[in-house]
Amino acid sequence: MVAGNWRLLLAALAALLACAPAAAAAPKRFPCDPKFGYGGNYVELALKAAIGTGDAVKLCFGDPAGEACLKLSTLPARTKGADGVWSEWRSDVRLDRGDTTYQFALCGSDKDDLALWETFHKPLGSNAWDTIRLRGSTTGAVFVDTVRVVQNRVRILDGERADEGSLHMLLGLGGVAEIPLAERIRRTKLNRVACLNTHPGAPYCEEQVRGLNPRALPPVIERALLELGHSGSEKYGRADDAYCSEFALFIIEQGSALSSECTNVPDPSRGDLSARHLFRWLTDCGRLIPRDQLRSELKAGDYLSVNDRKHSTLFLGWADADKRFFWEISGNNQCRPEQETLYSSSFMSNMVCIAKREFDGDIRDTDFGGRTGH
Repeated sequence: MVAGNWRLLLAALAALLACAPAAAAAPKRFPCDPKFGYGGNYVELALKAAIGTGDAVKLCFGDPAGEACLKLSTLPARTKGADGVWSEWRSDVRLDRGDTTYQFALCGSDKDDLALWETFHKPLGSNAWDTIRLRGSTTGAVFVDTVRVVQNRVRILDGERADEGSLHMLLGLGGVAEIPLAERIRRTKLNRVACLNTHPGAPYCEEQVRGLNPRALPPVIERALLELGHSGSEKYGRADDAYCSEFALFIIEQGSALSSECTNVPDPSRGDLSARHLFRWLTDCGRLIPRDQLRSELKAGDYLSVNDRKHSTLFLGWADADKRFFWEISGNNQCRPEQETLYSSSFMSNMVCIAKREFDGDIRDTDFGGRTGH
């Protein structure tokens, strides 16, 4: 679209819609727990302009054949204007103002929004967030500048990143019918490794994990990064929340040839999978890295046990030249702001995220590593 043409188009739409009947008021309901849901899962839209009944814009998940859509006007929302101050969360917010940023909250609690959770999010599963898209209204239009998506408090799409840029798309009547976000989310997740050594909170990321090129990621790491923000253990073959070893094995099987080269791959369906099962498997495969060789031998994508084999993780890279700290990604992780603010906005467990650990503090004498076939 030629720069400036969208303003003329919106002006024409405004004239056409000037006599349109007012839309019905949004339902007065709050499906999410404000202690978690309002800030835990949300979509943020920065609009340059809006006209007509833009509140009919929908958020759609899943494949087109089995998608689920939510009208944004039915969700708790808040706005931020030119003064930079966020309003209170309300249930009657409409996409009807330009130069305004909107946040629409999706559910995140397991007790106060069970109806919405059970009927919408749970059947689609955590993967549905990777297929998210915005569908426009047929009775109005919004000019979208940037989009941010937060899943389980992890930013899986950040509109402020320089390499993402602004969308600058007219969505709805007179513009595009839909804005797909899947590829942008994928690109954002894979670019996370370029941000790990940046000062927490920095808007742009330039430094890299030592020795890890974000443009040529090992397959294991690329596969793991695509799981960022996901939660729930069923996908990885575990019935309860302690799925760190199942996650590590799942990623190794998906992203390397190790499981096809080595026999007797541990089977999560036979019972609780733990680091001791992976220790035996990696030993039998000849891929074990003993504790005293970890500092010199670990490479991006390798398996690593921590805290006396109580947690399984995947090694990303060193955070400093002295190899005192390292970055890792794992399932059922616990991420804190002091570890990696850019990836998780507050303490959260039972999710896939990136964390920073101290080698001598977290790697005990019983811990070990495993080569993944890179």
